[in-house]
Amino acid sequence: MVKSNPGYTLIEVIVTLAIISLIVSISSLNFTNVYKNLSADAKLMQSAEKVNFVFSRSRVNGFVNRDIYAVRYQQDNVNKKGTFKAFLDNNMDGVSDDGNSIIAEIDLSQIKVDILCNGNHLNSITDMYSVDGMFGKYIGKASGTNDPIIDPVYGNMKITLSIDKYQKVINISNSLPDIQE
Repeated sequence: MVKSNPGYTLIEVIVTLAIISLIVSISSLNFTNVYKNLSADAKLMQSAEKVNFVFSRSRVNGFVNRDIYAVRYQQDNVNKKGTFKAFLDNNMDGVSDDGNSIIAEIDLSQIKVDILCNGNHLNSITDMYSVDGMFGKYIGKASGTNDPIIDPVYGNMKITLSIDKYQKVINISNSLPDIQE
């Protein structure tokens, strides 16, 4: 009489465990890649929103309060990473009026920044102002008056933020900043 044992043989259990471990290892590699990609994309989107805020805030404050705001970008020329900031500068001397009136600042030390303005790549912005809601380059004072001369050259520019192969673009068109999707 032959007895039948309900259950699995050792070979069946080992094959099943091998298949499960193979599936788990493949899925963990995919999960790691997805996590890394989402992390870079989220960091870029957050940085793009902050840079957009720097420009939007200086534009709105300048228009509503009838003040002049400076927008600056300083970059490390070796790795193309830097800092954007905006501050109140009614006398247009390049220094915050009260030493503490920075309205927005963002450190982009982990992100590569490329600024394209009228076909020229910029490593820094040291003379950009928001006057009456428009971005321009400070040229100097008009002769015989104390009125500033502003060239609207900064009213149209493209700022590209990138990490590895991922990038976000902030397009400033007619002094209106917008994140491109």
